[in-house]
Amino acid sequence: MNFYQNVKMKHNKSFTKKFFFRGFTLLEMILYIALLVLVTIPALSLAWIFINDQTKESQISTLLHSRVFIFETIGKYVKEAASLSAAESIFGVNPGKLVLNSDTGSKIIFDTYQKSVIIAGRNVIIEKLRIDVGTGAKEDITPDDITVSEFSFLNLSSSNAATIFLTLAIDSVNPSNMKMYESNKKATISFTIRQH
Repeated sequence: MNFYQNVKMKHNKSFTKKFFFRGFTLLEMILYIALLVLVTIPALSLAWIFINDQTKESQISTLLHSRVFIFETIGKYVKEAASLSAAESIFGVNPGKLVLNSDTGSKIIFDTYQKSVIIAGRNVIIEKLRIDVGTGAKEDITPDDITVSEFSFLNLSSSNAATIFLTLAIDSVNPSNMKMYESNKKATISFTIRQH
């Protein structure tokens, strides 16, 4: 190797060390962090919106499924009932009470009660819907993450048929009272008790 090539090779090594292995300057580090923040904040915002939307959709789905289950359960027992016990039922107020007489002589009772549950680390009092099918054992119809805000009946019975009109409103339990987690569903339905 001649002298010129030797100097050129040493010069290239020092150039490489000087420009490629020198690390970040403070200004470059600040710029990299600023770019990282500019990319991360919108990504986190989108992720937060997605999570909130999924939570809200899950709550609405739970409310819809619960409402259908409540209506189907009440409808099943109304179809099987021998008669309406109007004297024992509570009409026109919230919460109401529906008492049906079965063919066996036992009473089928739909009513609400308060229950204390822990949701998101907080103690919350909710209103639950339950059924007593005459055995004395009362069964909950609503899950613990839903509260019944309205459960009222109107007696629309005539001499031909016993008809009741139910208004039901259920809310998703929201212990933090955040607007984005509020969801509720209200519906009305009528049932006719067939005279046997």
